[in-house]
Amino acid sequence: MSDPSPTTTSTAPSSTPPTTPSTTTTATARPQVSTRRLLVLGILVSFFIAGVVSFYASKHPDGLVFVAGEKGFLHSAPAHPTHGSPFAGYATRGIENRRLSGGVAGVVGATLVFLLAGGLFLVVRRRGGSDAAGETSPAGSGEG
Repeated sequence: MSDPSPTTTSTAPSSTPPTTPSTTTTATARPQVSTRRLLVLGILVSFFIAGVVSFYASKHPDGLVFVAGEKGFLHSAPAHPTHGSPFAGYATRGIENRRLSGGVAGVVGATLVFLLAGGLFLVVRRRGGSDAAGETSPAGSGEG
C-alpha cells in the first residue's frame, strides 16, 4: 500500500533555483568588481567633487546667511564660533586663489569624513565579531 501524504510527493518549488549550465554561465559572465577597487573609485570621485566640482556650487551655500543679508539683519548676528578656523567660509586661510582655496577645504573635509567613517566602521566591525555569549560564526571558524 502506498502513502499518498503530501510530504513524500511535494511538488512545491524550493527556495533556491536549480543550477543549470545556462544560469551558472550567466552569473560568471558579469565582470566582478572588488570591494577595494570600488572603495578607491568612490574616494577618488568624492575628492574630485569636493576639490573641483564644489567651485561651481551656489555662491550662497548658506541659505540662512543669504536671507539674513537680504533682509538686513546679518550684521546683528554674532560671529560664528569657527570664524577664525583655517577652513572657515568654505575656504582655506592663506590661499588667495578662490578656486584652489575652496578645493583644498573640500578635499580636507572629505578626508576627515572618510577617516572618521572608516574608524567608526573598524570599531563597529571589531565589536560585532561575536555576541555576548561568545558564540562563533555558524561555520565554527571563529570569524565573525
